[in-house]
Amino acid sequence: MQTTITHFLDWDKYADADWEKVMAEFAEHGHRDFVVYDRWGLLLALDAKFPARFRRIRDGGTARLVGAHGPFGSYFDLLADDPEFEPVSRYVHTHLIEMLAGEYGITSYTVHPLNDFLYRGSIDDAKKLLERTLTPILEVAAKNNVAIAIENGLQPIDQPDVLPELVKHFDSPYFGCCCDIGHLNIAAHRRGLDLMQCLEMMYPTIVVAHLHDNDGQRDLHQVAGLGSIDWRRLMPVLARAPRLRSLQNEGIYSYIPVGEICERIDRIREYAALPMDAPAKNTGCRIFDGSQK
Repeated sequence: MQTTITHFLDWDKYADADWEKVMAEFAEHGHRDFVVYDRWGLLLALDAKFPARFRRIRDGGTARLVGAHGPFGSYFDLLADDPEFEPVSRYVHTHLIEMLAGEYGITSYTVHPLNDFLYRGSIDDAKKLLERTLTPILEVAAKNNVAIAIENGLQPIDQPDVLPELVKHFDSPYFGCCCDIGHLNIAAHRRGLDLMQCLEMMYPTIVVAHLHDNDGQRDLHQVAGLGSIDWRRLMPVLARAPRLRSLQNEGIYSYIPVGEICERIDRIREYAALPMDAPAKNTGCRIFDGSQK
């Protein structure tokens, strides 16, 4: 298992030219691991010049790319049923998996079943559709030791007791669930269940976990500790899920300084008894001070 907590951030709230400086500031606090998100996925896969930028970042020692999350946006979700678009989707996913695994050694690749579209089919329909859309992508992922993680959300098809059914249908060590704790908290509240009960439903299939907080009602994507989730209770269990490869901070809408983000993530690392990286030298970078919104 990856023993650090990596960061999936909304990089669009930073100027492109400042990305390296933001990463350097995270490194000052001992946080060097980042997840490829949708815009980076497109640029890495389709812009011949962009990968060189990330090689320079990696070689500089301030940042590492360790996973990917929804790297091309909603039209490339696994249940986005458009047969004419499938060859394009298959190409971009497999191309990026091969490149990220070969160049950066990533071991997890998170995708949504359907993020911005409403799924109206049955669970059996979803299994058949996944056989068509996922199978060729999964074959490439397996060859590169990358686990595809499908994320729980707020639709009937991706609830914590339904999503594992889709995963078990494939019976592959390279296909599992991304347990999104913020979404899980909302599902638990809606169903009158304890969060740990919902976690148990997904537990054997979890390969990635997204860590963010909310009030149990709204998908706020706050950094852990800014909502109603009991992280002290959750983390020792979650961090020892048998198939877990990656823990990822997804507090993308918390407008707080980098130092505070890192401090809060360090706290839940401590709850999980995970080791921490040594901080980098002070670089003097202060791009995001919490005043920007």
